[in-house]
Amino acid sequence: MKDWDKISGLTALAWKLRGRSLELAVRFGIARPPKRKENDVVVIRQIPFHRSSISLVTLAIVAYNEEEYLPQLFADIVAQEFPPQCLEVILVDSNSAENLAQRKLMEDFKQADHGFARVEILDNPKVIIPAGWNVALGAYSGDVFIRVDGHARIPSDFVVQNIIVLENGHDVCGGYRPVILKEPGKWAYALLAAESSAFGASAASYRRAAKAQEVKSVFHTAFRREVLDAVGWYDERLLRTEDNDFNYRVRKAGYRIICDPSIYSEQYLRPSFGGLVRQKGKNGSWIGKTLFINSKAISLMHLVPLAFFITVLGGLVVGLFYSWLPLLALAAAYLCADVVASISAAIRSSNRSLAMLALPVVFFTLHISYGAGTLFGIFSGMRQAVSEAFKPAGATG
Repeated sequence: MKDWDKISGLTALAWKLRGRSLELAVRFGIARPPKRKENDVVVIRQIPFHRSSISLVTLAIVAYNEEEYLPQLFADIVAQEFPPQCLEVILVDSNSAENLAQRKLMEDFKQADHGFARVEILDNPKVIIPAGWNVALGAYSGDVFIRVDGHARIPSDFVVQNIIVLENGHDVCGGYRPVILKEPGKWAYALLAAESSAFGASAASYRRAAKAQEVKSVFHTAFRREVLDAVGWYDERLLRTEDNDFNYRVRKAGYRIICDPSIYSEQYLRPSFGGLVRQKGKNGSWIGKTLFINSKAISLMHLVPLAFFITVLGGLVVGLFYSWLPLLALAAAYLCADVVASISAAIRSSNRSLAMLALPVVFFTLHISYGAGTLFGIFSGMRQAVSEAFKPAGATG
């Protein structure tokens, strides 16, 4: 059995040094629990959570080749300040047959006695992420369902802060989730600077919320059971945009998604430039495909890289047959924005090096990859839609 107690103790100390104290949350009015009898509540550091509202919380993780990251995440779970007897942990293994190391980590975690209400390991035979979340949704018992990615880190007050927000009258919540590095290095810090920038990732408010606000989507989301009962399961046709679709259906059902900066988590960045470029391309591809499945789940912001990519292609065509001036004007405008964003990203980084000089190229490559992926996804989605339209009645393949 792994020495989880030593690991979790060190993890808890690290998070306490950087996290917000719950006493301050009460002092500044983040948590305003009504008065109840002592035997009717669970008390966590003087903050009561009423059994009549939330008596069991489910923390769910879907993992595929996450053996490198799970030990730290498991230590984070053990270090949670939320009462373990009120916490259920569901682990969904998406490649149990091929990755024995990942499975063993899950088994070791389950066998260790951490006092949780329940630890369950489930298989995801379909492998894909939305199917994995559906496996978890089909097995959870909690009044609240919190989903956390397999390559994430959560502070010791993560569950507590989610419950505080929910107990203040909300049904869906999440918080700020920056990206971090598994293995620091000069080039890795340059990639981190790019991915941490609004120019490289997204300008969506939930990525940099300074105050609690209603948003369209949020990371590592906590849902009350009634929300999931009303909305249903994830659409397994969407391999990378299942969150966009699901959160759209949450909002359509009349629920508000709250991003609160008191809730904090982290996600590990892709370790290589090639991996990050491929990720952007695949993400863009599924944005394009989703337009033919649930176009309302896609915002105009998602289509900006596509517009840029098409404009570049148009400029090339015009240059070949008429004049290069439009493309040169576009290049000049983009270069100005790119350089300004690169300088800004480098200044904000606490680990500046000569590798930061590559940021303009990094930004451009990520934008082109995402835009080209979106265009490819549109063609793919269009082809699928036409195929479905002309499919003989009764045909299933």
